[in-house]
Amino acid sequence: MSDATEAIIVTPLRGMPLFAPGMSVADEVLAAIDRSGEALGDGDVVVLAQKIVSKAEGRLVRLAGLVPSEVAQRIAAECEREPAAVQAILDESREILRATPAAIIARHRTGHVLANAGIDASNVEGGDNGTVLLWPVDPDASARAIRAELHRLAGVRPAVVIADSMGHLREPDADALRASWENVQELEDEGDRLYRRTTAELYEFSDDQPHPARYLLLWKDIVEQLEEAIDGVEDVADTIESIVLKYA
Repeated sequence: MSDATEAIIVTPLRGMPLFAPGMSVADEVLAAIDRSGEALGDGDVVVLAQKIVSKAEGRLVRLAGLVPSEVAQRIAAECEREPAAVQAILDESREILRATPAAIIARHRTGHVLANAGIDASNVEGGDNGTVLLWPVDPDASARAIRAELHRLAGVRPAVVIADSMGHLREPDADALRASWENVQELEDEGDRLYRRTTAELYEFSDDQPHPARYLLLWKDIVEQLEEAIDGVEDVADTIESIVLKYA
C-alpha cells in the first residue's frame, strides 16, 4: 500500500473475524489486506482497534470471579454500581479521579485517563452475563509484537498503532467547561444555604399567620420542590466534571 506521492491513503480492512483468545492479529490483517487487492509495505501504518488486540490476548474477565474490596463496595454504593465491576476498575487503575453514577473516571495503569479504566462489555462474548474486556497489559508491547509478526510473515516493517476511542477537548473548551462546572457548584451551594435558612424561617413566621399549620405545609412543600431542583443542579455539575476529567 506504500506510495511515493504525498497523498494519505486510508484502506479499510474488510472481513476481519470476531477475534478470540489465541488468534493471530497479524495473520488476519495480512489476509484482509490480500482480499483488498493491496499489499503491505514498509512505512505503512496499520491501525488496530484496541478491542481486537485485547480479545486476541485473552483479556477477558468474569466479574463473578472477583472479590470486591471494602473500597470497591464503598464506591459501588456511592455510584450505584456492581461491586465486582468497581473492583475490576480498581484493579486496572493507578487512582480514581472521580466516581459518580454518570461515570467512574480513572487513571489507567498505562497513565491514560479513561472512563471505567477502559473496561468494556459491548461486543464481548458473554458481555450480557458479566464478562468484560480489559485493555492490553502493555499496549506498546502488543503493538511491537504485532509489528514483529507482520515482518516475519510479510518481510515488511510497517508502523502499528493500537487505537481506542478517547476524545480530548481543546484547552479553551476544557477551561470553559471547568468555569461552568465551578459556577454551577457555586449556585448549588448558594441554593443549599437558602434552603436551610428558609426552612428555619418558616417555623419562626408561621405562628404569625391566621392558619399557621396550613401556611407551614404550603411553604414547606414549595421549599422542598426547590430543593429537588437544586439537587438537579448538583447532578449537572457532576456531569460537567466527569466530562472535563475524561476528555481534558
